[in-house]
Order: sequence, then C-alpha cells, then structure tokens
Amino acid sequence: MQPTNAIIIQPWKGDPKDRELLALINVLEFIAAMGVPDVRPVIQDFGDKHVPTEFALREAAARKKFNERLAEEREKRAGDAKAGFMTSLLGIKPAPEKEKLEEKMLQDLIREKGQENYRKMMLVLEEQRPKHEEEERQRQLAMAEASKTSLSKVLTG
Repeated sequence: MQPTNAIIIQPWKGDPKDRELLALINVLEFIAAMGVPDVRPVIQDFGDKHVPTEFALREAAARKKFNERLAEEREKRAGDAKAGFMTSLLGIKPAPEKEKLEEKMLQDLIREKGQENYRKMMLVLEEQRPKHEEEERQRQLAMAEASKTSLSKVLTG
C-alpha cells in the first residue's frame, strides 16, 4: 500500500538457505545509524536495483576511497616524520603530534557502538531474568486464581 516506503526483495519460498532478509541488515542499520528522517528518498535513490546488492557495491566503493585516502595520509605523515627528525637534528622543536588517524569509517564506528550497546543490554536482561521470571510466575498464579473465582461464580450462580 506504501510502495515508496518499501524495499522490494525476493519472496521467501521456504528455503532455509535463503539470506534475502539478512542482506538487508546493513542497509537498515545504515539508515538507522544515519538518523534518516524519511526513508523514501533513500529507497528511491536505488531505483529498480536490488537494494542489498547495490548498497554492498556502494559501500565497497566508499570503503575503497576511504582506504586510498587513508594510505595517502599515512604516506604524508611518514614524510612529515622524516622532516621532523631532520629539524630535530638542527635543534628545531617539532610540532605537537597530530591525533592518531582514525582508521575506521563512520559506519564501522556506529556499528561497533551498536553491537557494544546490544551486548550491554543482553547482560542487563540476563541479570534481571530471575526477577522477570518471578514476576511472570506471580502473574500466572494471579490469573489462575482469578479464573477459579470466575468459574466458581458461574457454577454456583
């Protein structure tokens, strides 16, 4: 009913090896991580292409460019380090060292943070499991008692 909000994928035919939904994880994770307020332009940007495949291609291209820039920056810093050594021999104080170059893309950092938060949440849930199980047991006992009362009212009229 809302085709502009939909990502079209192949229908599942019961094949346990089907990974179509799993292929969407990176796309949906990226959309969520970037805080996209309206998914329609993002989906429309893929046109008629298979979204998970096209996203993987785009991500690979972006990663390649990122790694090329990273390599260029490393080379530049290596040259700066050599120049710094030479100036130190002349008694010239070197400039303060720049921050360590971040070697991860923003998407990788967001993914890692999400995974870390998920692990923390799972630990909290595991710690609280006995409490929740006891609460559920108490609810079930209360419902069973309430149904006994209702049934006895029906039978005794």
